[in-house]
Amino acid sequence: MSAGGVQLCGKAQNCTAVCPKNIPLTDSWGRIGRATTLHMIKKLFDG
Repeated sequence: MSAGGVQLCGKAQNCTAVCPKNIPLTDSWGRIGRATTLHMIKKLFDG
């Protein structure tokens, strides 16, 4: 949520191609992005 954070991901899936452990990074980034969005919406309405 700050400078250099998840919003800078270009979603080119280069990280998935080079991951030595075959971690499903695109799925993880999707969950992180959703959680970040929900957090910001809750923060906006809380106050």
